[in-house]
Amino acid sequence: MKRELFIILISGMLLGGCGTKRRATTVREQSYTEKTQSVKKDTIEIKPWVKPYVADVRHEMRGVWLTTVYGLDWPRAKADSYKGQKVQQEELLLILDRLKDDGFNTVFLQVRLRGNMIFASEYEPWANIFTRSGQPPQYDPLAFVVDACHRRGLACHAWLVTYPMGNNTEVNRSFRTSKPDWFVKHINEWYLDPGVPEVRTYLTKLCAEIVEKYPVDGIHLDYIRYPDHAKSFNDRKTFNRYGKGKSLAEWRRNNITELLREVKKTIEQINPYVQLSAAPLGKLKHLGAKITPHGWTAYESVYQDVEQWDREKLLDFVVPMMYYKDDLFEPFLLDWQRSLKHTAVIAGLGPYRLSEGSKAMRWKEEDILCQMNFVRNVRVDGVCFFRDEFISNRYSQMRESIRKEFRTQALLPELSRGKNYLPTTPFDVKLEHRGAEYYLSWQMKEPIDKRIKYRVWASIKDEKGDTANRLLADGVSDLSFKVPSSVLASAERIEFGVEAVNSFGVATPCEHGAHYMKQ
Repeated sequence: MKRELFIILISGMLLGGCGTKRRATTVREQSYTEKTQSVKKDTIEIKPWVKPYVADVRHEMRGVWLTTVYGLDWPRAKADSYKGQKVQQEELLLILDRLKDDGFNTVFLQVRLRGNMIFASEYEPWANIFTRSGQPPQYDPLAFVVDACHRRGLACHAWLVTYPMGNNTEVNRSFRTSKPDWFVKHINEWYLDPGVPEVRTYLTKLCAEIVEKYPVDGIHLDYIRYPDHAKSFNDRKTFNRYGKGKSLAEWRRNNITELLREVKKTIEQINPYVQLSAAPLGKLKHLGAKITPHGWTAYESVYQDVEQWDREKLLDFVVPMMYYKDDLFEPFLLDWQRSLKHTAVIAGLGPYRLSEGSKAMRWKEEDILCQMNFVRNVRVDGVCFFRDEFISNRYSQMRESIRKEFRTQALLPELSRGKNYLPTTPFDVKLEHRGAEYYLSWQMKEPIDKRIKYRVWASIKDEKGDTANRLLADGVSDLSFKVPSSVLASAERIEFGVEAVNSFGVATPCEHGAHYMKQ
């Protein structure tokens, strides 16, 4: 049978009905025929495109916290020499290759540890984790990681620990001495005081610096709360100065919320496409007498008013640290889902529990898998694991179990703020035969925007008449895609479609797709 190519031209013209129609070739089509000389094109079909349903493609975040403090996850090798630097970088690449191979799509990289950074900051010193001497390495670790993530199709969020500044040995003494009113010592640790307005401005500058210098996908705020045993946190002087008639609890909650307001406003002015998220405690609030004991909660214990954050749409998503089991996990996850209307919920899971405590008290891999299944069953937007070591080869059974759960394709969840930045509609979708290869191409009305990526979908009917729907590609950067020969090999008919996707995972589909038919 001779192969002929039937192409849907997306021209902005709509012909009545969806069937094939024969008509004279227009000037535009003649130029297209000349451009694709090897393609005989005597039938033009205009048909609205409907995105096919693909059962094994999920919308879920599959994330991991990559911890740099003390080099817990990375870096292990020291970069005091060129050889050491290469080994250190290779360590990171091996981690990212493993994560990509295991089905992950998001990395939260710790960039601020305890008042120090993993890049050359204008405000804070280098973290002393990269070399034995404590000196900065001869490369930019943050730029290296962000680029390596993006090359693998992994989102990279800059994870900052906010208020903790370390113990007497770790704290930046010159900073503490120069700003004594900013610091509070609490249970042998130093903290920035959330009630000091200048502290909020300072932390906002740190976030802004990262967004200005690096193409991170998001800013992720950790420990954005009052510390453990917060009732004894000695901020009475600050409260007397700034409380303005509020109760202590109201004032503290507003202090945390005010930091988020400042950070959101600032980074949106720099780059509105950068996401903002936080990792609150795993239990949002007390659920009454049904569940006892509760332990500590975000709202009551550490003054995180996440429902207010949600009402003000301050965050794109939260990653509550839900490192509990059974009645301390499922009801609280449902409470997160029920309570937040505008903010996506990503369940933070704790495989570190596999090694914590006595052998009898340690969790089993099945505990994590049960939680993953519950997250999916109630349609929460994904999971994030603390931390990378516990899903690596050191815990091979845990790794393999997660790998099996992530064996199907996953797209990042659609975040509600992305609806404010919808891409324009892809048009003029064409299938072109170039030599022995086929390319799908399309056009966009707006100038090329690197923040916009493309997904290519296909509905494939084989020689037996069976139809299979597939996501052929996600994260395409160009306005064209080489169709794998394996897709065409046994196909009688293929309908191709394209979506433009913004950085929030929100997609705009093409109105018309391109058809391939074999006769």
